[in-house]
Amino acid sequence: MGDRRFEHPYEAIRDASNRNEAIRGLPDEEAVGALAAAALAGDRYTANVLATEVANRLRRTGAIVETALEGLVAVDEAGNTLYLNPAAEDALGWSLSDLAGSAFHDAIHPDGERSGSCPLDTALTGGQVLRVEDDVFLRGDGHRFPVTYTAAPILREGEAVGAVLVFRDITARKAAEAALEESRRFLQGTLDGLSAQIAILESDGTILAVNEAWRRFAEENGSTGNDSVGTNYLGVCDGASGAFTEEAPTAAAGIRAVLEGRQDHFYLEYPCHGPTEQRWFILRATRFPGDGPPRCVVAHENITARRLAEDALKATLEELRSVTDR
Repeated sequence: MGDRRFEHPYEAIRDASNRNEAIRGLPDEEAVGALAAAALAGDRYTANVLATEVANRLRRTGAIVETALEGLVAVDEAGNTLYLNPAAEDALGWSLSDLAGSAFHDAIHPDGERSGSCPLDTALTGGQVLRVEDDVFLRGDGHRFPVTYTAAPILREGEAVGAVLVFRDITARKAAEAALEESRRFLQGTLDGLSAQIAILESDGTILAVNEAWRRFAEENGSTGNDSVGTNYLGVCDGASGAFTEEAPTAAAGIRAVLEGRQDHFYLEYPCHGPTEQRWFILRATRFPGDGPPRCVVAHENITARRLAEDALKATLEELRSVTDR
């Protein structure tokens, strides 16, 4: 190349025998300027090489963390569109020629949406790197889609001379999250529809979920929170003391046997009398089937009516026996 001078670093990169090497020697602001010039010149190959280099530099500094598969947009200091990579064009439904020279913010957030608080504007005016986990962009066809993105300024002597925005369409992730949430609601609704007091335990005995009957029984019986989600139920059983806690060690041992896979089921009948009534319950622990993490369902069901009926029947039989023995 000798002593040849170029009016803009883009020309030097375009004509270099090794474009990647030429790009690596550019300061950040010149790299963005060259990216803009390449985009305006219609040189998509050089623009894509420059865009990859700019994104890699921002990744190395921690400014952006997304992969090269996401949409990348470059704007000038006024927020006008300089460059869209192919992924951005596909996601937005616009080509670079549609948006070049126009305010990118107005395209993705029309009618003043998020005006004054858009992270892209903040990156330009405040020189700050901002990450947004949940936003909505507008496509060229009028449809909106959820995104996560990072807006990072390109600085020269402390002043923003442009910005790069890297975004990801999270439509699929949102759909998966919605399906998971619906599954959780269905599970919770199913549990709440059962009369037994039910808790789901993690492998170490930690309570993962409880149903409405469990919560209601705890509230009605002066719970101190030691049987709520996040509590280790086995620890509660191990530390139980006072009246009607004689079966607690047996219950803990049986639940551990289920969680450890030594048995599939465990059940125990036990008294749990209140201050004004006698009550009996049956505890059932059932291991989750399959190859997932060891978990089990613990259900406490009130069997007082059955026990009282059995006791009444036993008393009647004793009375009949005493009559016949006279």
